Amino acid sequence: MNGNELIEVLRKHYPEHVSYEWDNTGMQVGMPTDNVHGILLCLDVTKEVIEEATKLKCNWILSHHPLLFQPFKKLDFTSANAKIIRSLIKNDINLYSLHTNFDLAPTGMNYILAQHLSLLNVLPMEPDAKGVTAGVVGSLPTEMPLEELAQQLKQIFDLDDVRFVGDATSLVKKVAIVGGSGTSTMFEAVESSADCLITGDISHHKALDALSLGLKMIDVGHGIEFVGFRQIKDVLQKEGISVPIYLSESNTFPIKSK
Repeated sequence: MNGNELIEVLRKHYPEHVSYEWDNTGMQVGMPTDNVHGILLCLDVTKEVIEEATKLKCNWILSHHPLLFQPFKKLDFTSANAKIIRSLIKNDINLYSLHTNFDLAPTGMNYILAQHLSLLNVLPMEPDAKGVTAGVVGSLPTEMPLEELAQQLKQIFDLDDVRFVGDATSLVKKVAIVGGSGTSTMFEAVESSADCLITGDISHHKALDALSLGLKMIDVGHGIEFVGFRQIKDVLQKEGISVPIYLSESNTFPIKSK
């Protein structure tokens, strides 16, 4: 099969037009007409991921986070992203990204994360001012203290640590989930009657805002996204794509814990 056929399958499940306006999903580097010999799935594109793809003889990388967000004014190969682009081209590797179109899909990131938490009655969160729904909301099978839910998330997703905002002993029943960096959806989580928002990248000031809204939050970082993103492998295989498909084993998380 060629790249256009692969992209057609991806668009069938995760259409690019549902992405946020600021996002840059789709073809990032390469030729859509290139044949597909092997596919590597990853969260972020790094030097190590490209080395992994080369070793596995994968000439297509599907990443969750786009490599390219801002237009280049020049390709200075001493800069980080330009080095990666150069390496992709030198190794004849094509790069395609599925970001917020995957997050927002009915079978995408947030619904998959909800399944891992065994949430009941899962529905889209209330839309924002632009009418966009960013995450999902559902009920835990059993009401539990915030600290216990945080510990459960740590175990389910094999995380080194989690952070939470709110009284550790306060009870949580209804949960909103936004994979990635989702603190901008706090108001929608409250409008959806969620007790707690599970997301990543919670800053000091966003935590204070949440407390003022009476909303508890749990920061799980971006690591849990790979749990959702790896489901693309199953989707591609069910669509009859028979080339080798691999899940990256490279640790691309820049922040480490002790």
